[in-house]
Amino acid sequence: KAMTAVLDAHEKLLQAAAAVRGADSSAMKAALLRRCVLVFCTITVAGRKAIADQQFPTLLIDEACQACEAETVIALRSSVQRLFLVGDPRQLPATVASPAAKQAFYGRSMFERLESIGVCPLLLEEQYRMDPPILCWSNESFYGGRILNAEAVLTRPRDWMDQAAFAQLPLEEKWNQHSLGPFRLFDSSREGWREEKVGHSLRNEGEANFLIKILKIYFARCRPSDAITVGIITPYRAQLELFNELLERVDCPERIR
Repeated sequence: KAMTAVLDAHEKLLQAAAAVRGADSSAMKAALLRRCVLVFCTITVAGRKAIADQQFPTLLIDEACQACEAETVIALRSSVQRLFLVGDPRQLPATVASPAAKQAFYGRSMFERLESIGVCPLLLEEQYRMDPPILCWSNESFYGGRILNAEAVLTRPRDWMDQAAFAQLPLEEKWNQHSLGPFRLFDSSREGWREEKVGHSLRNEGEANFLIKILKIYFARCRPSDAITVGIITPYRAQLELFNELLERVDCPERIR
């Protein structure tokens, strides 16, 4: 009996699947969309008939400054009554290859045009990610110094510092206790390290060994209990392969990506 019930259920599933395949897919999509409270899609997909024929009174576009105005208009076909544009006009604009189109402001976003005619955007003034020295230049250059550091940024412990000692530091000093600082630039142009061509790629053994030395110092000072990972970025495949070889000699290669 159990096997009979399983076979009957299987047959019903096959019939249901056949009915779905034979149904009008556009009508089915429209019916499903009408029952949705939230719909997530790209701007391009928003122009498809199944989406555009629906009535979405509220539209929120993320990264709105990376879409040109003509693209944004695509998403406004669905009886939109409230529009929220979220983005940063001081960051990457829309990608436009044609010089003539750029000269005609085709790459300008709707966000930027509305701002240029007097619509005042709301600025999210508090940031929760970067250490203050990393923020400093961009804040002064693009935002007039209006971006503030959240208390969580100023009070978070440094990688390996003793928690009790850290707690006793004045607030303005708590973010400056990293031995290498929040960021550090190393100019290797005077070291005489030679680039070596490997196939169609390049590698530099001197720079790779220097980086491994920095990593060893870094992990030696980190508390073992800290779940700290390090990312290494290089534009050359040969350099990446060299890093992988050298990282086999580091104590914690699993913490490096």
